Amino acid sequence: MSTEHRDYIMRIIAEFGFVLRRLLGRLGEGRAAAAEVIREAQTAQAALLGPRASSAPFVDAATAVRLVGNPELLALWIDFLRVEAAAHRMEGREPQAAALEERARALEQAAVGA
Repeated sequence: MSTEHRDYIMRIIAEFGFVLRRLLGRLGEGRAAAAEVIREAQTAQAALLGPRASSAPFVDAATAVRLVGNPELLALWIDFLRVEAAAHRMEGREPQAAALEERARALEQAAVGA
């Protein structure tokens, strides 16, 4: 990986890490902030995944891990899935929360096997 590419990845990680921390803080505001957290988490995931956003969420976990490629970006995606799951749970949408948490677990397991 070139130095320029690595620097780019590090900037992305820093930017999305900031967004993630902000959303985690918003979760502390309770149910009133949940809908906005869901929207922002989904938007962040789409931006993080870039052109892979149209396929990565819909393929099996091992394929998604290969599509994302970078372990740090994958970890951020997993964190955003968990934040979105927590916000869904705050709104009483347990099935959506459980599905997102299961996807996060499957991605983690697939990453270990990659």
